[in-house]
Amino acid sequence: SIVVRVGVTPVGVIVVADGGSVSVRVFDAEGRFSREFGRNGQGPGEVNYLNDLVVVGDTVLLIDWQRGGKVVRFTSDGDFTASLTIRQPGERDLLPMAHDGYSWLANYDPPYDRPVLAFGEPLERRNLVHRYDWDSGEVGEQVYSRVAIVVYGTRDGTPSPDWGLFGRPWVADPFD
Repeated sequence: SIVVRVGVTPVGVIVVADGGSVSVRVFDAEGRFSREFGRNGQGPGEVNYLNDLVVVGDTVLLIDWQRGGKVVRFTSDGDFTASLTIRQPGERDLLPMAHDGYSWLANYDPPYDRPVLAFGEPLERRNLVHRYDWDSGEVGEQVYSRVAIVVYGTRDGTPSPDWGLFGRPWVADPFD
C-alpha cells in the first residue's frame, strides 16, 4: 500500500487513496473497513496512476495527472459517475483540488520557459487556481495565485531541477 491522500466526508466516512493498488479504501466513521473501489486501467472508472484524491461532500475524485490529467468521479459509496480530462490552452493539465460552494477549483500548471539564471538567482513558480464546470469542461476565471515554489539558478546557469507539478494551495489560502 502507498497512501496518497486521506479524505473525510461530511458524515465521517474515511476514504484512503492507495497508489499501490490504484484503488480507494472506504472506512466507516469508527474506522472499520467497509468497501474498496477504483482500479488500474484506461476504461470508465479506471486510472493508470492514482496521484491524488479530492473529497467534497459525497463526491470522491481520483486524479491521474501522469497520463493526460484524467479525473474520475465517484460517490463515496463507490458508484462511478463520470470521468473527464480537463485541459487549458497549450494542452496543459488542469487538476481539480477543491469546491468552493459555487464551482470546482483546479490548479493550472502554466508553461514556463527555462531561463538562464545567475547562480543563486530566484525564480518564483506560482499555483494558478481557476474555476471550471465539471459538466461542460469549461474553464472559468482565475480566482487565486500564490507562490508555490522558488527555483534557483545553478552553477551552469540553468534552473534547479524541480519543474514539475507542485501541489495544491493550502486550506487556509484566501480565494477571491
